[in-house]
Amino acid sequence: MTILDVKALTVGAFRQNQLGYPALEIHFHVNAGEFLGIVGESGSGKTITTLALLGLEPLQPGTLTGEVTFRFNHKPVNILSDLPRFVEQKNGTVKKKIFSWRNHVYKQVKPLLKNNVAYVMQDGHKTLNPFLRIDTQMLEILWRKHHNGRTDFWKHWPRIQFFNTDEKKRLLEEARQLLLAVNLRDPDKVLHAYPHELSGGMAQRVSIALALASKPRFVILDEPTSGLDVTLQAALIELIQSLKHKFQLSGIIISHDLYFVSQLADTIAVMYSGQIWERGPAHQVIHPEYPWKHPYTKFLLDRLELSFSRTGHFNNNIWNRAQSGCPIRESCPVYKANAHPELNRQCNAQHPPMVTVAKGHWIRCWQFARREWQ
Repeated sequence: MTILDVKALTVGAFRQNQLGYPALEIHFHVNAGEFLGIVGESGSGKTITTLALLGLEPLQPGTLTGEVTFRFNHKPVNILSDLPRFVEQKNGTVKKKIFSWRNHVYKQVKPLLKNNVAYVMQDGHKTLNPFLRIDTQMLEILWRKHHNGRTDFWKHWPRIQFFNTDEKKRLLEEARQLLLAVNLRDPDKVLHAYPHELSGGMAQRVSIALALASKPRFVILDEPTSGLDVTLQAALIELIQSLKHKFQLSGIIISHDLYFVSQLADTIAVMYSGQIWERGPAHQVIHPEYPWKHPYTKFLLDRLELSFSRTGHFNNNIWNRAQSGCPIRESCPVYKANAHPELNRQCNAQHPPMVTVAKGHWIRCWQFARREWQ
């Protein structure tokens, strides 16, 4: 069963009150029990994608269109069905009702997703409130879950804090079990600590535990290895793999680390300049000898990290995408080789379509759309 289906998700940017080209144009789906890995460098549109999936399109002003359908308990929820109406164009001038937009997301979209979708940001310390101990933060999340999302936790906090009630004991034990689930061996010590007293790896694990507190069905991990050394990255891979099976999670992993994503994702999507250029089973996308591979993916595999923004080979920013022809052509080794002039003319004239090269494997490239030029 498909738990997330994204169709024609488009984020349009406005320049000088005029609608410019779309900064983001993507299609994909995630099946229940599976993880989709999205890899790309800074500027490729990964963060915009995750925010748009939650109705939190970040451009000011901007438009957000398409279909983002989550299915929980076989009930489809299209969270973008009402958002386009908050942008008006009158006499060529764009007016975006930003306050109404955010109010709609908070009142309509958030309740639909609050217990089903969790978002883990890339820096665990930034996720946590630096002025509150970990037990306070976990108790708030767990208390709200057990009270149907009530927001008056702090009204009851003095009673919870100073009286050793059965409810407090139950919530603290649940918090301990969550910390043990993320391999924190001394949960009592962690519960009594402030965020600044935790290492980067411990803070990241606590943020994952907080995300799991509501027992979500779908998890978005945004650059979870940011700031972690190699040893902690390996431990995090093992942790997420175990949590995936233990809690039957589905989700999306956003990262610049191709190796990390390949260890966890069932499917990998390679993003370049706001679009997906290859999507397929993880073992096929990363296998160096697999015959069907986009030239851009080959380039990433040669380096095993997305550091080419410093090499000058690719201009992968969503704001600099060519609006005619294939935007990758100036850096594409197939195009540069000039072995097939007719194919190069096609690359100059038209944007390449998504082509099925194998079961469940798609590539956006003219050399696959026109097999005779291989």
